[in-house]
Amino acid sequence: MAYERLVLENRLSIERLDIFKNKVIAMDRKNKKLVLIYHTDRTQQELCIPLLQVAACSIIEERDQQDQCIKKIFLNLKLRNLIHHLFCFYDDSKDDVMEMPTLSRQAVNWSKSINIHRYPGNIGIEQEYIV
Repeated sequence: MAYERLVLENRLSIERLDIFKNKVIAMDRKNKKLVLIYHTDRTQQELCIPLLQVAACSIIEERDQQDQCIKKIFLNLKLRNLIHHLFCFYDDSKDDVMEMPTLSRQAVNWSKSINIHRYPGNIGIEQEYIV
């Protein structure tokens, strides 16, 4: 599996992990690395991103033009070298609409966690959850 391969290749110590249908997001807080794996019929994304290279992290909601319903929810990572990576948490064509609130909360929590750990230095797990 791609996840195990990335963990072994990069010698990661994963502390936080979420596994969805065809995607995985994981964080190694000690080595400040983020793992993003997303597989579809058309796309394969397998990344190990150093958190210190992340310049900004935000949530993007793609909405329908007519009724303004949320179609997709992305975690948007902008790296210091100006490369952008999008990680899709919710896609109304693939995910049940009942899962959207949970997936939206997970996207927000991941964004907060990435924004905390993208700076040099260590932060205790207790302090992370206070924020």
